[in-house]
Amino acid sequence: MADDHWGWSELKTRFLREFTPSEQLFFIKNAKESVTQKGYPVGEDLFNYCYFLTLRERLRLIDTQ
Repeated sequence: MADDHWGWSELKTRFLREFTPSEQLFFIKNAKESVTQKGYPVGEDLFNYCYFLTLRERLRLIDTQ
């Protein structure tokens, strides 16, 4: 259980450090939709899925500018 706590703490720190507020909203929106509409289980895999979707969105926005 302690390992899970440290894992989530690291993920939270990574989320807060690496994403802007608008990217955080994009991440949370995708995570919420993935859980409620697609039935994804909450866990590190979901974090990684949303993390990379957010990075892809960042790159997409850079390309359009």
